Amino acid sequence: MGWDGAVWGRLELPPEQVEAWLAAEARREDHAGWPDFFDAEGVPRTVEALLAELENLAVDTPGFLEVRRHENRVEVQGFMSKDALLDSRLALTLPFLAAAALGAKGELVVMGARTAWFGYRLTVGGGQGSWKVLSDEEIHAAERSVEYQAIDARLESVLESLVGSTAGRTGPNPFIPPPSVPRPPAKKPAAKKAPAKKSPAKKAATKARTAKKSAPAKSSRKTPRAKAKARRTSRR
Repeated sequence: MGWDGAVWGRLELPPEQVEAWLAAEARREDHAGWPDFFDAEGVPRTVEALLAELENLAVDTPGFLEVRRHENRVEVQGFMSKDALLDSRLALTLPFLAAAALGAKGELVVMGARTAWFGYRLTVGGGQGSWKVLSDEEIHAAERSVEYQAIDARLESVLESLVGSTAGRTGPNPFIPPPSVPRPPAKKPAAKKAPAKKSPAKKAATKARTAKKSAPAKSSRKTPRAKAKARRTSRR
């Protein structure tokens, strides 16, 4: 399953240590306390080579990665897909760790963005580098930080430019979700016809038929008294 990540950080070295830092060979084995997320193998390279790798890293649109160098300071800012972040995780962190022994100070944050939920902070100072796995509260705080908001704003700007670049094309826009398919209106149930009104004559006839049907039928059998009366009459 794919996800995205954000990364930002700033490192400042003593001016006289910059050349030694760039020439230093950075190896993962020289540092302890790595979180499992950064469990990867890498060939030892100089810091200069690692920074060049980051500067030339291919990042899928709308992602980006910037490495800005200015005298004795280095700044990193990016939004990357899962594959790009995993491929560059050592190149991002080893330059910071290599600078710790040279008296550098700085911080690097790597965290999930929009589609993932994780966070790590690497702090450089006091001659060493230390890792911290961010809690949920710290991740929420990082999302509200100026650095993360700047990354999110840049991402929105890139997305808007991509949407505009497809305005003259035919067919569906790959950067805008398709509109929902309109549903046909629900059919109303047919209205029942009112029964036709009967005339007074028909009403009377119907009433008579109903009364006749409901009246109890007369029994054809004669009672004993009726039979005796019939015999007296016949003798006369």
